[in-house]
Amino acid sequence: MKFTFMCKGKKPSITGRGVVAIIGSGPAGLAAAGYLACQGYEVNVYDKMPIPGGMMYFAIPTFRVPRESVDEGVEDLRDNFGVKFILNTKVFCMKEGEHRPDEGDVFFTNLVDLRDLVEEYDAILITTGTWRSRRLGIEGEFSQGVYPALDYLFRIYTYEQKLINVPPPKPSKVVVIGGGLSAIDAVEESLKRGVKEV
Repeated sequence: MKFTFMCKGKKPSITGRGVVAIIGSGPAGLAAAGYLACQGYEVNVYDKMPIPGGMMYFAIPTFRVPRESVDEGVEDLRDNFGVKFILNTKVFCMKEGEHRPDEGDVFFTNLVDLRDLVEEYDAILITTGTWRSRRLGIEGEFSQGVYPALDYLFRIYTYEQKLINVPPPKPSKVVVIGGGLSAIDAVEESLKRGVKEV
């Protein structure tokens, strides 16, 4: 993926326009990093995950978005356009002692207060996406063996990349409620893993 397509493959002739922090390295964050780097800004991208790419890496199957393409785009940003990636770092803005758990929190090793970044950067762009699945509000949705599609896909892909040691669930029968792409992807991944009945 070419996140710097606005530059048409050339480094910008203008530099020193300012320093921008981008929080989140998913599709929006990487596209913004490419755009800003092409405009001559210094860009630092923060993400709590150990690998840039967001949902393209951790929730979308490779037949839709090949991870190699994401890697190539990230390498281009880093190596050719000077974008810095500050990974395993969660940016928060809460009172002392407060914490809202999110998917992927097991990966961050550094906590950075958003208020500190406001003092440090000329601008901040928040591109964290929606890692939380919508709940149905029905009895049993928090029962053992019940997973939102994004959580299920996240567990599969982080396990495949050897980022977690616990394998994803492997039931013999799966019921899917919903019909969006995440639901379809969850069905595809279940069948790939030997589920007999969906």
